Order: sequence, then C-alpha cells, then structure tokens
Amino acid sequence: FPNGFETEVPITDRYIRQATFLLDQFKPLGVRFAVKIIDTATLETRQVAGDFAMTIYAPAQPINEPDLLLAYSVTGGGRNYGRFSDKQVDEWYQQQSQTLDTAKRKELVLMAQRRVLDLAALPVMYTVLLDLPYWKCIKGFYPEKHFGYYTNLKRQDIWLDDGCR
Repeated sequence: FPNGFETEVPITDRYIRQATFLLDQFKPLGVRFAVKIIDTATLETRQVAGDFAMTIYAPAQPINEPDLLLAYSVTGGGRNYGRFSDKQVDEWYQQQSQTLDTAKRKELVLMAQRRVLDLAALPVMYTVLLDLPYWKCIKGFYPEKHFGYYTNLKRQDIWLDDGCR
C-alpha cells in the first residue's frame, strides 16, 4: 500500500491507551485508523466471526503454558481471530504438546513463535511487564493464591503493618 490505507479498529474502552499508542506507531507507515469503542460482548462476537480488519487482543493473565500461547496462531485455535494457518506451525504445535522432554519442547515452541513472527501472522505490538514486590510490613497480599496478577487489582484486603510507618 504505497499510499497507506485507512481502517477501523473496534475496541472496548479498556484498550484506549493501547489503541492510542498503536495509532502513533502506525502513522509513519501510512496506516490511519479510526478507533470505534464498542461493548465487550459485541467486540468478542466480531472477533470470533472475523468481522474486523485490525483488532487488539490482550490476554487477561500472563500466559506461561505454550499450548495456550500457541493457540493464538494454530489453525482452528480458539483465539486465532485472524484465521492464520500454517502447516509448519501446526506441526510444531502438535509435537511440542506431545513431548515430555522440556528442552525439546522449548525448542519447538521457539521455532513456532519465530515462524509466526517472521510471517507477521500475530504481531506483538507491546507487552505488559508486571513486578510484584514483597515487604515484610505489607500484610494480606498473597498473589500466589490467585491465578494471575489481575485478580488482585482491588487490593481491599491489603494493609501496612504499624512497623512500616
């Protein structure tokens, strides 16, 4: 597209900061998009149906299992909204899922990830790094009891011990 192009990006209000960031990143490439804020149910319906030109999707929790991560880019994967399909990626996905050798599994996962990135099938635009600090005087904070960081966001049960003040 030598003159760039215009498109619409449907998002929920949760992704406004990410969309603003992407808008700035794509502008020098000639890609202009209008952000359309819609409700979560409508967005997910459109994503599952493939009714979009560009979409933003961020998993709700850190993914530490290769089967979950690669499901975004295997043929027929539940979150493969872009309908990407590549026989080599599918083969490596099956192989890594069936091997017990952790070194071999890691190698297969990395090969699949590199191929997906090389083919620009699922570009990673940004990532969120989360650090969980611990101090003896912070009480009531037990992230290991929950699945992921996001289930602890309210922090209503956390307090500072009197020794911290």
